[in-house]
Amino acid sequence: MIHSDKLKVFLIASGLLFLLGCILVYQNITYNDKKLHVVFCNVGQGDAIFVRTPQGSDILIDAGPDDSVLNCLGKNMPFWNRDLELVILTHPHSDHFIGLFSVLKNYKIKSFVSEELSNKTVGFNSLMGKIKAQKIPARFLLAGDRFILKDKVALEIVGPTKEFLDQTSPGGTIGESSEFASLEILIRYGKFSALLTGDSQVMELEEMLKLIQHDNLEILQV
Repeated sequence: MIHSDKLKVFLIASGLLFLLGCILVYQNITYNDKKLHVVFCNVGQGDAIFVRTPQGSDILIDAGPDDSVLNCLGKNMPFWNRDLELVILTHPHSDHFIGLFSVLKNYKIKSFVSEELSNKTVGFNSLMGKIKAQKIPARFLLAGDRFILKDKVALEIVGPTKEFLDQTSPGGTIGESSEFASLEILIRYGKFSALLTGDSQVMELEEMLKLIQHDNLEILQV
């Protein structure tokens, strides 16, 4: 009887280990296919865009108005991976940044970038406080800044210019005028390109389209 119980335990443990191995192999094949993935997450109002590069760098652009973004990350990242190499906030409106509170609780953010605009709400000030408390490196970007990742994926900031930012928000706070600035990001990889415009409005879109070559865009998000 004792030997029978030990055999059952051994068989159950072996089965669980085999199942875990299959899951790990499946997830490794699924999420490390050496392709560029751009995923538009279903978060309702607002935006959240997940990017996984061919060599497995994970990037989140905006995070939506609630914790729905966690479902998107869970579906598109291996369950053991809790690192985001880069988080980009296109502009400080709540339907783009509230989801970052949940992301900060569940993932390690290695770098944070946004535009140099503030929002006087308690929510935004709390977010920036948490980023500082977790000692996450933060940068503020303008048109002309760019990242080139190790797998040759390029993220280029094509808007706003400093002149447009100063014109629409001379006091450094979003919503000072009817127009406001939002980071516009051009993703390039080989012959593929995608332009993500955040919540850019007419004036900024017109200014940006004069500055870039956009004939071969695969994706234009507005």
